[in-house]
Amino acid sequence: METLSPYKACPCGKGACGYSYSHGPLKCNCQSGYEAFKGYCKLCNCEYGSNCRFDYDGNKKCDCWKGYVMRDGGCSPCNCGYFNFDNIECSMENDVKICHCPEGRKFVNGKCIDINYCQENNSCHPTAKCHDLIGKIRCECPPGYKAEHYFPEPGEPCEDIDECKDSSTCPWYKDLRCVNIPGSYKCECLKGYQPLLLKADPRNTSCKHYSKSWVPAGIVIGVTLALILLAWRTKRRSSG
Repeated sequence: METLSPYKACPCGKGACGYSYSHGPLKCNCQSGYEAFKGYCKLCNCEYGSNCRFDYDGNKKCDCWKGYVMRDGGCSPCNCGYFNFDNIECSMENDVKICHCPEGRKFVNGKCIDINYCQENNSCHPTAKCHDLIGKIRCECPPGYKAEHYFPEPGEPCEDIDECKDSSTCPWYKDLRCVNIPGSYKCECLKGYQPLLLKADPRNTSCKHYSKSWVPAGIVIGVTLALILLAWRTKRRSSG
């Protein structure tokens, strides 16, 4: 290996000699884009996304980072995901980029896209909802329903929850009775009571004593008396 004399110019070229005042082995500290080869800084450009080096014979070798692929003498980004930082690996086959998609994604039009397993392989029971996760699905019961497992197994049905089994759902001391309906319930007033608000949530019904209104009856009586009086006057005039 060549040694460097303190009186000899640095032969590294695009770099600096590591031991400029010693008699040890020559070491070149090369500038960016250059790599040392046999005591000289030689151009070694593989583009961004790689480590460039020379083999024993001086041939350039590009060690591409994850998410980059060797192409046209340099390392180019795979761009297999929606974002460059996905770092999805790829390869070149007959000058065509092939993305090696991770689990839960598939290769479509040069990209790795998410697989919607709920559309392609929905094994949830019709009473359960399917949620697409990375590489798998998860079944869930809709509100007001439950299954044997917290997350139903594939094919496991969801059954209606009878909220009326809980006596506190529509308490009797509030003059209510509970009526179970699919996926929910409603509170109805007991006999002799009526809702305070007609447009309230039926689960939050409040009741009051039913009070009959005499207004309709008064109207009927008044109209009846008026007709009787009119008939009496008409008869009197015709007899006079």
